[in-house]
Amino acid sequence: MKNTLAILILTLAGSAFAFEVGSPTMVSNLAWKVSGTTGTESAGYTCTSLGLDATGGFAAGRKFSVYGVLSCNNNSNAYGVTGSGFVSGDGAVSMFLYVGAQFYWICSTDSQLNGTCRSLNTVTNNQIGNPAIAFVR
Repeated sequence: MKNTLAILILTLAGSAFAFEVGSPTMVSNLAWKVSGTTGTESAGYTCTSLGLDATGGFAAGRKFSVYGVLSCNNNSNAYGVTGSGFVSGDGAVSMFLYVGAQFYWICSTDSQLNGTCRSLNTVTNNQIGNPAIAFVR
């Protein structure tokens, strides 16, 4: 048994992947004002805010997971949002977000977390919107 464990440890140590030990950071109640076409207009929704919680690493070169809500029609309608992101060396953020089952957003922000997204249909992959996001808190 000891030989098997030693071989497993050596194999993992020499593998091409890395893992980190420690507790991830959680940031709650991140909020963006949303403007422009979001892709939700065909359903009759005007969506104006994106609220996310994030867990992971937030230093340059780190990745994180997000979940939250895209609020529409003065909060009377909403889409669940889940996804992931990456912090670049200059503090800019790239995010991939699933918005409900119908859309996904590919977003790029500056270091102040303001930016633009491309909204795409999950079935056709056609671009259906180009919302801007402005960081509120």
